[in-house]
Amino acid sequence: MNARSAVARFCCALLMVLGFTSGCSKDPSIGCYYVEIAPEKFVPVQFNRDYRTDMFIEYEGRTVVFKLPGRYPDEPNSASTLMEYEGRLYVIALDASKPGRDAYYYRFWRQKDQTFEEIEAKEFPRSIAILNIWRPGRFTQLRYSTGMTEDDKIDQVALIRNLDPEDKYFLNSYQARLWYMLENRNSLGWAEREFSWEEASMFLHEYIERYQPVKLSSMEMRPVPEGECDF
Repeated sequence: MNARSAVARFCCALLMVLGFTSGCSKDPSIGCYYVEIAPEKFVPVQFNRDYRTDMFIEYEGRTVVFKLPGRYPDEPNSASTLMEYEGRLYVIALDASKPGRDAYYYRFWRQKDQTFEEIEAKEFPRSIAILNIWRPGRFTQLRYSTGMTEDDKIDQVALIRNLDPEDKYFLNSYQARLWYMLENRNSLGWAEREFSWEEASMFLHEYIERYQPVKLSSMEMRPVPEGECDF
């Protein structure tokens, strides 16, 4: 957290203690990063909370706001997808607010003017169902892992960037399960049980051939320079 954010949080907390909440209508930013929403097209995105976060997106000359619906703990997780399709932004977030992984499911939104409206899974363009939000910092530990052997170093971002249906680790990725859930049943626990190796490989080949999912150039989320995220 930078000094400006720390001061903003302190002032906001003080105002709330004193009974003045209007100055806290928008939470102070905890980070601003470029997000790749189409191949080699990056937009600055401001995240205002650490775990479950809203997004303020500078897009086509205006600020588009994605607010998580509900209140903790009944709100979905932070968005995992922010992509562009035919001149509009789309968002995907996992809703894990109910107990049991069978109850975990993905929710979908489409830009409407400067906000977003929730849509059904069948309305979401399959070609942009890409989990492209990997914020640095506390999420870095989720990006890298060791595979079946100590020599197998897995970069989850590279897996999603490459979209290789022959990669044994991609077959077991959340990205592959997202596609399976879109085409079958929107339940993460169910997909984790039913998405078997042989079926997974065949399904991924068919999905890629049918929908031609977008391959992003890097998916790296670079910090926006100081002073360029005041939107």
